[in-house]
Amino acid sequence: MLILPVKRKWFDLIKSGDKDHEYRLINEYWTKRLVGKTYSKVVITLGYPRRCDTEKRIEFPYRGMTEVLITCEEFGEKPVWVYQIPLIKHRVGLRHSDILRELNECPGCIVESGFIEYVCCEEHWRLLE
Repeated sequence: MLILPVKRKWFDLIKSGDKDHEYRLINEYWTKRLVGKTYSKVVITLGYPRRCDTEKRIEFPYRGMTEVLITCEEFGEKPVWVYQIPLIKHRVGLRHSDILRELNECPGCIVESGFIEYVCCEEHWRLLE
């Protein structure tokens, strides 16, 4: 289980569904915890709540991570490389053959039994819009 504490503004956006990724700066700390690791789930917490405080915890299936370059107020004015962790509750049930074929050819995307399990990048996310 990967536990990611966040500030209230990010927690509220994730809870409402307006934020569907969490970001962690690429550094030694996060590289040790994310690269080459597999988790059963991602738990987003509002700060550091007690385990029994379910109002301050949101669980998602772990769907890996990708490295992206972003500009975000949390990391300063300049673009920075971060690990992007998708926060997706349910699999996308598309069956469009062209999209499936393209995603299936991508080594970062996961397509199983005709269902899209994981989309690795913004370019492929746009295919689903």
